[in-house]
Amino acid sequence: LHYPLRRQRQMCIRDRSRGEKSWVDEKIRGDFILWVHDKEQFSSHLKMYYVLNKIEQLRDELNRSCNFQCSKTQIQLACYPGHGSKYVRHLDSFIGGTNRRITALYYLNTDWKKEDGGCLR
Repeated sequence: LHYPLRRQRQMCIRDRSRGEKSWVDEKIRGDFILWVHDKEQFSSHLKMYYVLNKIEQLRDELNRSCNFQCSKTQIQLACYPGHGSKYVRHLDSFIGGTNRRITALYYLNTDWKKEDGGCLR
Protein backbone atom coordinates (compact mmCIF):
# COMPACT_ATOMS: atom_id res chain seq x y z
CA LEU A 1 0.00 0.00 0.00
CA HIS A 2 2.73 2.53 0.91
CA TYR A 3 4.74 2.16 -2.32
CA PRO A 4 1.89 3.37 -4.58
CA LEU A 5 1.19 6.19 -2.13
CA ARG A 6 4.85 7.25 -2.15
CA ARG A 7 5.00 7.13 -5.96
CA GLN A 8 1.89 9.32 -6.12
CA ARG A 9 3.61 11.70 -3.65
CA GLN A 10 0.80 11.23 -1.16
CA MET A 11 3.24 10.10 1.55
CA CYS A 12 6.00 12.52 2.49
CA ILE A 13 9.08 12.58 4.68
CA ARG A 14 7.99 13.53 8.16
CA ASP A 15 9.34 16.84 9.39
CA ARG A 16 9.40 18.16 12.89
CA SER A 17 7.62 21.48 13.21
CA ARG A 18 7.52 24.09 15.94
CA GLY A 19 5.82 27.26 14.83
CA GLU A 20 7.78 28.71 11.95
CA LYS A 21 10.68 26.28 12.41
CA SER A 22 10.66 23.00 10.53
CA TRP A 23 13.42 20.43 10.15
CA VAL A 24 14.04 16.83 9.18
CA ASP A 25 16.26 14.79 11.49
CA GLU A 26 16.43 11.08 10.66
CA LYS A 27 18.09 10.40 14.03
CA ILE A 28 14.70 11.29 15.57
CA ARG A 29 12.25 10.19 12.90
CA GLY A 30 12.85 8.60 9.49
CA ASP A 31 9.42 7.61 8.28
CA PHE A 32 7.08 8.65 5.47
CA ILE A 33 3.63 9.72 6.62
CA LEU A 34 0.15 10.40 5.37
CA TRP A 35 -2.64 11.91 7.45
CA VAL A 36 -5.96 10.27 6.55
CA HIS A 37 -8.68 12.90 6.42
CA ASP A 38 -11.20 10.85 4.45
CA LYS A 39 -11.33 7.07 4.65
CA GLU A 40 -13.05 7.02 1.25
CA GLN A 41 -9.67 7.64 -0.38
CA PHE A 42 -8.94 4.01 0.61
CA SER A 43 -12.17 2.47 -0.66
CA SER A 44 -10.21 0.52 -3.28
CA HIS A 45 -7.78 -0.81 -0.62
CA LEU A 46 -10.18 -3.14 1.16
CA LYS A 47 -7.90 -4.14 4.05
CA MET A 48 -7.00 -0.55 4.87
CA TYR A 49 -10.62 0.55 4.51
CA TYR A 50 -11.61 -2.24 6.92
CA VAL A 51 -9.05 -1.05 9.50
CA LEU A 52 -10.21 2.58 9.19
CA ASN A 53 -13.82 1.48 9.74
CA LYS A 54 -12.78 -0.51 12.83
CA ILE A 55 -11.09 2.56 14.28
CA GLU A 56 -14.30 4.56 13.84
CA GLN A 57 -16.32 1.73 15.39
CA LEU A 58 -13.96 1.66 18.39
CA ARG A 59 -14.39 5.41 18.89
CA ASP A 60 -18.18 5.09 18.69
CA GLU A 61 -18.20 2.17 21.15
CA LEU A 62 -16.04 4.11 23.63
CA ASN A 63 -18.40 7.08 23.31
CA ARG A 64 -21.41 4.87 24.08
CA SER A 65 -19.97 2.70 26.82
CA CYS A 66 -17.53 5.04 28.58
CA ASN A 67 -18.87 8.52 27.87
CA PHE A 68 -15.60 9.10 25.99
CA GLN A 69 -16.95 12.21 24.21
CA CYS A 70 -14.75 11.98 21.14
CA SER A 71 -16.04 13.50 17.92
CA LYS A 72 -13.07 12.85 15.65
CA THR A 73 -10.11 10.59 15.13
CA GLN A 74 -6.66 11.42 13.82
CA ILE A 75 -5.27 8.68 11.64
CA GLN A 76 -1.70 8.77 10.46
CA LEU A 77 -0.20 6.16 8.19
CA ALA A 78 3.55 5.77 8.54
CA CYS A 79 6.05 3.80 6.51
CA TYR A 80 9.47 3.02 7.91
CA PRO A 81 11.56 2.15 4.85
CA GLY A 82 14.24 0.21 6.74
CA HIS A 83 17.94 1.00 6.85
CA GLY A 84 17.71 2.03 10.51
CA SER A 85 14.70 4.33 10.10
CA LYS A 86 12.94 4.86 13.42
CA TYR A 87 10.95 7.16 15.62
CA VAL A 88 12.45 7.78 19.05
CA ARG A 89 10.36 7.22 22.17
CA HIS A 90 8.03 10.16 22.76
CA LEU A 91 4.71 11.20 24.28
CA ASP A 92 1.60 11.68 22.18
CA SER A 93 -0.13 13.70 24.88
CA PHE A 94 0.75 15.48 28.09
CA ILE A 95 -0.92 15.61 31.51
CA GLY A 96 -3.98 17.81 31.25
CA GLY A 97 -3.93 17.76 27.45
CA THR A 98 -7.20 17.13 25.69
CA ASN A 99 -5.86 15.64 22.49
CA ARG A 100 -4.75 12.08 21.75
CA ARG A 101 -6.22 10.33 24.73
CA ILE A 102 -5.72 6.93 23.08
CA THR A 103 -2.97 5.91 20.68
CA ALA A 104 -3.20 2.63 18.80
CA LEU A 105 -0.71 0.98 16.48
CA TYR A 106 -1.68 -1.46 13.77
CA TYR A 107 1.03 -3.15 11.74
CA LEU A 108 0.27 -4.00 8.11
CA ASN A 109 3.40 -6.05 7.43
CA THR A 110 1.98 -9.36 6.18
CA ASP A 111 5.22 -11.37 6.19
CA TRP A 112 7.02 -9.71 9.11
CA LYS A 113 9.19 -11.90 11.35
CA LYS A 114 10.65 -11.01 14.74
CA GLU A 115 14.19 -11.19 13.32
CA ASP A 116 13.25 -8.37 10.90
CA GLY A 117 13.37 -5.99 13.86
CA GLY A 118 11.08 -3.07 14.52
CA CYS A 119 9.50 -4.34 17.77
CA LEU A 120 8.17 -1.85 20.27
CA ARG A 121 10.27 -1.82 23.43
